[in-house]
Amino acid sequence: MQRVSTNLMNDDMQFWTQRRERDMASAETKMARQSKIENLRDDPLGAARAVRYDSVTTRLERYEKNAAWAEDQYKVSEDYVRQTVEITQRLREIAVQAPTEPSRRKTRKSWPRKSTSSSPRW
Repeated sequence: MQRVSTNLMNDDMQFWTQRRERDMASAETKMARQSKIENLRDDPLGAARAVRYDSVTTRLERYEKNAAWAEDQYKVSEDYVRQTVEITQRLREIAVQAPTEPSRRKTRKSWPRKSTSSSPRW
């Protein structure tokens, strides 16, 4: 039971004024941020959904990065395999030509040579 006094009306008026100012500031903040959730307790289910969507978005971005990396690695590996096949085919051509050529000196002179001056020695 409260005591009735002349100050009671003033206290009530201040309480409700401050409460309305707090609610108004909260509403203005939400409008300025363009978000429904200012604090997690404002909408716990909405906050949980937002956290879940952020998590899914992060996982999808990571998946996209992993897929791009895997694609790049595939391209590099495919290039190595292509180069290996080209080298093997050239070796087969040389192996077929070597015994059938009458003059080995001419054949050897026509083969491409690597310059030893530009390649480093290990």
